[in-house]
Amino acid sequence: TATGTKLFELTGNKISGSVASTGSFGRIEAAGIIAANNDVIAFASSDERLKDNIKIIENPIEKVEQLRGVEFQWNGLQNAYPSGSYDSGIIAQDVQKVLPQIVKEKNDGYLGVRQERLVGLLIEGIKEQQKQIDELKLQIKEIKHGSS
Repeated sequence: TATGTKLFELTGNKISGSVASTGSFGRIEAAGIIAANNDVIAFASSDERLKDNIKIIENPIEKVEQLRGVEFQWNGLQNAYPSGSYDSGIIAQDVQKVLPQIVKEKNDGYLGVRQERLVGLLIEGIKEQQKQIDELKLQIKEIKHGSS
């Protein structure tokens, strides 16, 4: 059970306030947007003991090549950011093609991405590229020594 001070104020459709606790809240869910004006610190469960059927992501570079890092302006179809504000990121439809398990249709009908789940793909992509770089370095070394 949670103990501590809870101070909330309801203004229009916004709840603002603070929570001080020495206990555990368990799970907090919201149907709308959750915004924090300070750091959000979270740890996602990642322990190997919690996972079955573990396998390395195959063809990571091919998958990364299907993604686009984009700059854009938010439009008025959403209410999380001011319309016209500049941002950068990815496109959910691109991610859905390569890692459908991290894309979800939200209640409003638009797609959302668990972006932190892209880290595994990027790690494997870097490892694959490093392997290619190391092979090219070896070929260059062999060519240099073979021609001298």
